[in-house]
Amino acid sequence: MTNFIPWLVAALACTALPAAAADSSALAEQLKARYQASSVRLSSNSQAQPEGLFSIDGAQQPSPTSQSFIAGASSKRDPALAIALQFLSENSDLLSASAEDFLLKKRSEDQFGVQHFRFLRTLAGIPVADMEVIVHVNTNNSLSGVNGNIVRPSQQLIDHVTQTNIDGLIDKVQALTTVAGLRAEQPQKLRLLNAELLLFSNTPHIRWHLDINSKAQLGRYSYWLDAETGELIDVKNTLRHPIPLTNY
Repeated sequence: MTNFIPWLVAALACTALPAAAADSSALAEQLKARYQASSVRLSSNSQAQPEGLFSIDGAQQPSPTSQSFIAGASSKRDPALAIALQFLSENSDLLSASAEDFLLKKRSEDQFGVQHFRFLRTLAGIPVADMEVIVHVNTNNSLSGVNGNIVRPSQQLIDHVTQTNIDGLIDKVQALTTVAGLRAEQPQKLRLLNAELLLFSNTPHIRWHLDINSKAQLGRYSYWLDAETGELIDVKNTLRHPIPLTNY
């Protein structure tokens, strides 16, 4: 048994990593070197492509050779946004998309002066569900970190969006009217809390997501509709009721 243990350790040390893990590790090391980051966490799929949650931590300086002049975000006019866009433009290999494919959804600043830029990946101007990249920029306009979730659109989704008349999709008003009809209520009796047009790799590829509540019923309802046909995909009551406290 004593002789067996060193042999087992040596055998494990010589065992090659799966291709996906090895490629993911190589890209993580490239990112760590590129930004002098303290740590990089990166997931990959079975084809060794970056997919899923990722994060890059630590103070990082982007490449001085890369410049971003998207939507007037030059280094002089809006240096923080320029740095955030520069990260996107430098990492198309990581994100499987160019900087122009991202939509700035929200910009905020915390109590320490760090700015946070939340970007959504889009195709034909429509966000891909669940994919977002959040870039954090320090007060000295350097990256303090980047994190998010990478979703790789399927070829079927890309083909479908390419072949679909986006202008022919039902709009937000039509989607709300459809929901009202499903509930046998007048649209004016519904309060629209949120409405998003989103892309999914599985069919139906283009969907409306509406959150509503009603003057007639207690509840907050989440509706999913096929954006091409208006057909109902799913509905849930998402209201969270508080647990009553009882004095004994």
